[in-house]
Amino acid sequence: MQNKGYYIRSEFDLIDKIQWIEFINKHKEGNIFQLPYFYNIYLDTKLHEPFVFALYKSDDSLVGILLGVKINYFSFASKITSRAVIIGG
Repeated sequence: MQNKGYYIRSEFDLIDKIQWIEFINKHKEGNIFQLPYFYNIYLDTKLHEPFVFALYKSDDSLVGILLGVKINYFSFASKITSRAVIIGG
């Protein structure tokens, strides 16, 4: 998705992890829960589906990132009881 010199990446493998870590470490409100390591933790956790959105300028500089997790509840109503959570965001 591109718009006015910005674009979004939502595929974990296409986001530069070093750039991501540096962005979080330099941000005044950055925290451990928004680092790529937590994506992998959520990925390995039963009933959790991580998602990420990275906002880039047209020069490929990272200007924003959001890491979240969809928590699925094991039940017949899981489609209406699941929730998305942004931890530390």
